[in-house]
Amino acid sequence: MLRLLYGDSPTARDLVLIHLTAVIAAGLLLLLYAQSAAPFSLAAAGVIVVLALDEAGGVVANATRSTSGWYRRQPAWVSIVFLAVHALQPALMALVLGLPWPVFALLYGYQLAAGCVLIRLREHDVQRPLAAALLGIGVVLFVGLSTVPPVLMILGLLYLVKLVVMFPVDHHAAQG
Repeated sequence: MLRLLYGDSPTARDLVLIHLTAVIAAGLLLLLYAQSAAPFSLAAAGVIVVLALDEAGGVVANATRSTSGWYRRQPAWVSIVFLAVHALQPALMALVLGLPWPVFALLYGYQLAAGCVLIRLREHDVQRPLAAALLGIGVVLFVGLSTVPPVLMILGLLYLVKLVVMFPVDHHAAQG
């Protein structure tokens, strides 16, 4: 099960960076939430912490040689299932934090479509620059089409970074 998060050979440095980033991001987002005008809810605070740990930690984990390499050695369907189950994060944002359902559909649909295209292009030189382009378009769509509180904006942006540019792209593969 841990291979799904860290691959098969994470270094101690990888694990420290993943967890330190996740904890710092969770703490900062919790502070931002506590300072917001929204009435404080323990359920919302818990969801913010869990999502921040997953999204910020996932950005770093997906950048490691261990995680990136492990997923590249799996059949493509494993990566597609990984992307598909990530409906949970924006669903929690919608159900508990008030993310509008059309924005849920935008976030989830966009990352799934972009991720599937990028997984299909695993062996192509265009994969990395296309991932950057798709991330840029996704950010413009998400920021431009949603008026959500800062905590949701940050969680949504981390979600896009994690699943559009960090997960489906092998950042360690040699390119010709």
